[in-house]
Amino acid sequence: MKSFLTLILMEKNYHKYNTISNWKRRGVVLRENETYDMLYEKWHTTTNCEKCKVELCFGTGSKGRCLDHCHDTGYFRNILCHSCNIQRQVIPKNNISGIANISYNKSMDRYIYKKIINGERHTKCFKTLEEAKEYKKSYELKYIS
Repeated sequence: MKSFLTLILMEKNYHKYNTISNWKRRGVVLRENETYDMLYEKWHTTTNCEKCKVELCFGTGSKGRCLDHCHDTGYFRNILCHSCNIQRQVIPKNNISGIANISYNKSMDRYIYKKIINGERHTKCFKTLEEAKEYKKSYELKYIS
């Protein structure tokens, strides 16, 4: 029979694995020198929202902790409460490029191609809309054929 301590450690490892898997599924990607273990440790030990400073809890309520990330690049930004994370989401009314899967990121001054194919997120940045359109055409032909 497994000891009580062993069962607790197994549960913690399962929670960590499950949390990291969810982040990956939602498009969180790592910068150079980052690891998912580092992000998990920061997420797990941060006690207050990095925006409104409310005390965080585990769970899905308004004070539940969230790993905020940029939906264009996938990069981690902050540990936020659920309320601040929802407020931060900006859903564009229209796509100024006018082309599906290509958006313009003003802060980066780049066009971003984003597509999920077979559950994998594919993202690439371009200086011009023409480069992004050409890439989209050639890239998607590979997966349609």
